[in-house]
Amino acid sequence: MSDLTRFRADDTEAEAIERVELIRPHKPARYTLAFDQSLSDTGVVFLIGSRIAHTENIRIEKKAEFQGKDFLERAVELKDAVRVLVMDYRPDVVVIESPPMGRSGHLKSSESSLMAATAIRLAISDTPLMVVSAKRAKKRLTGNGNAKKPLVRKAVLDMLVRLGMDKPKPFNEAVADALAVGWTACEDEVRDV
Repeated sequence: MSDLTRFRADDTEAEAIERVELIRPHKPARYTLAFDQSLSDTGVVFLIGSRIAHTENIRIEKKAEFQGKDFLERAVELKDAVRVLVMDYRPDVVVIESPPMGRSGHLKSSESSLMAATAIRLAISDTPLMVVSAKRAKKRLTGNGNAKKPLVRKAVLDMLVRLGMDKPKPFNEAVADALAVGWTACEDEVRDV
């Protein structure tokens, strides 16, 4: 993890950038917008370096009785919500959790996750996209790539304590998963330098 000073919620964007640049003047912190995508409850985390600047959930209600039409309508609503976030935060990179895949590389039963990932890809236009597998993020945080959600949530809370950060609001399973993939992407970027 990067050794950045704590982001303060009352900072303006310019103050936050200045604080980060004092720590790493040779390279400003990367703006990362990370998602744990779903058509019903998408976790969103905006990171400056490895520090949390914003968290939220995009919750989308069921739109139609027919599953195919419902998925399409919710995907469009998710795409629109993500587009607003990208315009507001102007991230350097967008990170999503890879849709679940079976051993043979075929989708594992989550058409909704794939549609959500597609909606995000369509919304971000030319912003670079990183895809992080849930298994890799779980392994990085817990040491076990097959860890269950409660263990991932606990590992995220432990990481927040180690980084000297307060628990963000909102904080739930979707936000914890978005943090896990976002931090994994940050670690990859630091390792590549």
